[in-house]
Amino acid sequence: MWPGLAVDPRVVEAIARHAERVRIIGGAVGREVRWEDLPVEVARRQLTAAWGNAEFVDARLRAWGTFVESAERVTDTVERVLGKPARTFRSWAEEHADEFR
Repeated sequence: MWPGLAVDPRVVEAIARHAERVRIIGGAVGREVRWEDLPVEVARRQLTAAWGNAEFVDARLRAWGTFVESAERVTDTVERVLGKPARTFRSWAEEHADEFR
């Protein structure tokens, strides 16, 4: 979503739709933002131009496509490895709000 900005791996709160993630980020930065779908063909063309590997792009688009209607699987791995619960997407967004402005 944001070049050079990755979600902290401790963020495991299940959020099914990208629009909800964007709404949470908007709340963190104090303004309304919205999700806009990008046609797959346009995304494929832009990502292939940026990344240079059409096979990788197609694999990522297929994987991302599975998250449109259902949330990524949430596990207890973070808590088992770190000894404390994972933080929420909201807390991650609030901590990184300046990077979205």
